[in-house]
Amino acid sequence: MGEVLAEVTLVNIADQNIADRGYMPQDQVRRLTVNAVVDTGA
Repeated sequence: MGEVLAEVTLVNIADQNIADRGYMPQDQVRRLTVNAVVDTGA
């Protein structure tokens, strides 16, 4: 058995909605990218 890793980007949906409406620049939307171990359920 091995580990399965995934790179996941989490985005603040409230910030994204505000940016989509033009009230905030896209580069100010809060984002976090992490490397995570995927649980296969085995």
